[in-house]
Amino acid sequence: MLIPLWLWIHGAPRRDRLAFGVALMLYVLAKWAELNDHALLDALGGISGHTIKHLLATAAAAVIVAGLVARDEACRRAAPPISA
Repeated sequence: MLIPLWLWIHGAPRRDRLAFGVALMLYVLAKWAELNDHALLDALGGISGHTIKHLLATAAAAVIVAGLVARDEACRRAAPPISA
């Protein structure tokens, strides 16, 4: 829980902080789905909390990776061209 504070203190770009916040919320939802595995299976009838946990955890990782890719592309656009 200290990582968002660390990002803010060290001036991480808003996009990075937002991506991390979304990923953290997806992880919290994934843990909730894991803890409510059987109840979700009973309620949904075909998909368990365990499956939902994996989908949400994958989405959290995808948000972080997408943020890193966007930052890399922005850095490449801002960098001066390398002359031979």
